Amino acid sequence: MIELMAMPAVRCRKPASQNFTLRILKGLCTEAYLNGLLAENRLEAIRNIRNVRGIRQTSRTVPTMNDVSAIIADCEKDGMIGIRDAAIFAVAVGCGLRRTEIVNLRTRDIDFEKHELRIIGKGNKERIIFFSESVSSKLDAWDKLRGNDGSAYFFVPVHASGRLLTCRRMNDETVYQMMRRRSMEALNRVVSPHDMRRSFASTLLDANVDLNTVRIALGHSDIRTTQIYDRRDEIERLKRISAIAVV
Repeated sequence: MIELMAMPAVRCRKPASQNFTLRILKGLCTEAYLNGLLAENRLEAIRNIRNVRGIRQTSRTVPTMNDVSAIIADCEKDGMIGIRDAAIFAVAVGCGLRRTEIVNLRTRDIDFEKHELRIIGKGNKERIIFFSESVSSKLDAWDKLRGNDGSAYFFVPVHASGRLLTCRRMNDETVYQMMRRRSMEALNRVVSPHDMRRSFASTLLDANVDLNTVRIALGHSDIRTTQIYDRRDEIERLKRISAIAVV
């Protein structure tokens, strides 16, 4: 029971979801006891397993480039589906795409020669994003496996058998759950698609890219939305505090 609850696929879920799973398992164990399939002392031990307690934080930790590299390296060990997932992480953190923009990305919207993506974002607004050589290599690796068959969407599902389901695009919820699972396996903590977007914005701001350019890259209509990502002044204040000798 404890080993099952410790699995990454379970641990990456919210505390309420983990506790729901735990209640179901306890119920099954009770049924097993009533049918003579489980000893009473084992049932009592299982009933004493405590619920998961949630921890609330005032702000989320932005994934570092080392974090992302570790996740991508872990993905690439997993065959075809891992190469696809590595490309998704690369384009998320390298271009700051929303998960809906990732799944709606079409093959024709990627220009490998110019290192350019054409994105249709919220409100049907179009923007152009340029990607690095490292992002290009991840996209190209998946493109070679993906081929030109089936739907126009670049990212498609992969069947458990390893067969590409090129007839349709991925679901954005699938991307969300995939990122949570992959990050838990690689980092032992959960990273979401929006965390990748935060990392993209933070990297640009740390490189002193002006706020309006970051706004355009993220596809924000209002620069006040982009300002939420800018924590440079706050971080500098915290660094100054840590430098003060208080003991």
